[in-house]
Amino acid sequence: MSQELNIIAVGKLEGATEALAASLAQVLGLAVFDARSRVRGPAPRVVAVLADGARAQAVAVGLQAAGFWPLLVHPEEVPHEVDRIGVRSFRLGRGGLEVEARDGTKRLVRDADLVWLLKGMTWEREIITDVDTVRKFSPGKALLTGGLMLTSKKKIETTRSELQTEGFLAVGLGGGPTLMFREKEVQYAGLGPAMQASRFSNFQTLCQELRRRAPGAFYDERLMSAGGHAHLLGPTLEPETNLDLAIWLLSRWGSKG
Repeated sequence: MSQELNIIAVGKLEGATEALAASLAQVLGLAVFDARSRVRGPAPRVVAVLADGARAQAVAVGLQAAGFWPLLVHPEEVPHEVDRIGVRSFRLGRGGLEVEARDGTKRLVRDADLVWLLKGMTWEREIITDVDTVRKFSPGKALLTGGLMLTSKKKIETTRSELQTEGFLAVGLGGGPTLMFREKEVQYAGLGPAMQASRFSNFQTLCQELRRRAPGAFYDERLMSAGGHAHLLGPTLEPETNLDLAIWLLSRWGSKG
């Protein structure tokens, strides 16, 4: 995301779609048809990305007057992956858990400290190059070698793309940092007797256990699908490169109900 962008999100979308679309269209200077897709579904969601700071401020004021609960976001305000604690391992205990970060530091977390849990999925397209060696008849080699060598080798390169997916659970702590449990990174021995054979099953079990321990915490799964990412981030921002913003908006505005 460019540092010059002004991202405008709304935290409230209550009422008839047509009325909301008309109000949003008037503030943003859009056709009602274009505004309609930005007010369907739950809040929060990004409704505009503007380069002009003064224009962004004016839009935020207009949205506030129209009852949309706007939030004007500058990219530098949004926490990134380095600002979260990437959990490498954990140990469940009575009333809390101990987590070990990637750098080896450990932290005790009480169940009562879990204030929001966001379960989601990341997508990354990997380009893979395959090299195959094939033999083909070579008249030149056959002639030069008197028929001893009839073939020559040829390398054929083909490229393909594979979509790599990974589940994650972002957990917000009251007055503290965010924990990030990544499905392929976490070691699951801390599940004890509940540990299962597959990484996928262990990740699901971990998510269920943390949710059970914090029944009053805000919980959301809309980032589990590409459609959920796209809906939250609006028509301008790419889901693949704006996960940090999506997590921040849900943790800040989604938990407000």
